[in-house]
Amino acid sequence: MTIRNLGDETTTMTAEGADLKMERSYDAAASVVWDALTSAEHIPGWWGPRGTTAKVGEMDVKAGGKWAVTPAAEQGGTITFSGEFKEVVEGERFVRTSGSDADPSGTPAVETFVLAEAGGKTTLKYEVQFPSAEVLDTAVEYGMAQGVIEQFDRLAELAAKLG
Repeated sequence: MTIRNLGDETTTMTAEGADLKMERSYDAAASVVWDALTSAEHIPGWWGPRGTTAKVGEMDVKAGGKWAVTPAAEQGGTITFSGEFKEVVEGERFVRTSGSDADPSGTPAVETFVLAEAGGKTTLKYEVQFPSAEVLDTAVEYGMAQGVIEQFDRLAELAAKLG
């Protein structure tokens, strides 16, 4: 299988088969990054690429809890992303399903977020297991890689403000 490098100077991102793996370092404590990732108050400040606003419909961060976020781009149109938390280790890791209302009949992806703090910095490892390599290819075709990089840039800016 071919490994595709999709990242930039701040975010490592590789795609192989149906798996997308990303890593980004933040100049903030893990507790700050965790709060930004999981708090309905902070999610609108970073979710989506620049020019996007987001509304949190639900964010129940516990195993079995539901989540839903609806980003809206400047040019209009919205898609709601939602799923269920499968595993939560407070401040360290969460696993959740993720699907969108653009494809309500599809099998959801599984997202894993892992935080590790060292020397006042936090590394976020984010992995997405798509239902198939074709679904991942479609997401990349529609700009997911660049969108996630911008989203992680916005998260870094927010974490710096909160930290």
